This record gives sequence, C-alpha cells and structure tokens, in this order.
Amino acid sequence: MGVEWNLLKATEQDRAALAEIIATHKRLRPLLHHGVVVRLDHPDPNVMAHGVVADDGSSAVFACTRLSSGPSLHTAPLRLLGLDPSRFYDIRILPLGQDVSDVGARRQPAWRAQGLQMSGRQLSSLGFSVPVLLPETSVLLELTARD
Repeated sequence: MGVEWNLLKATEQDRAALAEIIATHKRLRPLLHHGVVVRLDHPDPNVMAHGVVADDGSSAVFACTRLSSGPSLHTAPLRLLGLDPSRFYDIRILPLGQDVSDVGARRQPAWRAQGLQMSGRQLSSLGFSVPVLLPETSVLLELTARD
C-alpha cells in the first residue's frame, strides 16, 4: 500500500489505527479492483468526489474530498451516480481509525454516527449532506444494498 511511515516510531494507538485502515482496504479490495469507477461532478470546484460501484449494484464506496477553502465549509448535497435506482442502500462513514461520532466541526449531519438509508433514485437525484470537511480532508462512504 506504500505506507511511508517509520512504524518503529508510531504509537500503539497509531499502529492500531493503521491496522484498521489496512484491514478495511483488504475487505474492499475486490470491489475497488473489479467495480465500475464513477467520477462525480460537484457544484463546488473545491470539492472532488468519486467512487467505485459493484457490477451488480450491491455495494459501493465513494470518497468526498474538500481540496481547499471555499466560501463555506458546508458542502452542497452529494449526488451519487451508478447505483441501482430501485434498490435501497445503507450508507455509513468508514471511520478509518477514528470515532465517527466526535470527529470534525460542529453542525454535522444527524445521520453521521448512525448511518443513512436512501434509494439509488434518491441518491442520484436529491443526494445527501456529507459531514463538514476542513480543507485537505476526506470522508469515505460505504454503501450496501438492502435485499
């Protein structure tokens, strides 16, 4: 994975967080290597969003990144494409070594800690609010179809 870090100097907590990140990558590897890459247009030029959707629409992972400061740190609703419009998806933030409930700025979406459920149709047409992102930070979202 190209971890450029002297792990001999890392704390036990940092090593545990890294282990969690590596385990998540291994779990998602089949999707990341074999799914369909989706590039999303976002109305804010300071925000980049992209993802990978399973061929059968059963799962997806999307990243939303705030590249730099803009007029507001609040991000316009994120609309996800490439999902099955007739299916419902559970959406959760991948914590990647941190507690999702207490990371970041105030005024976070209420769904942040518990997750969110929306249809593929709602996700592509309405979208949803992502957590407030500071410049040069990202949120990684995992979607799983409800069957």
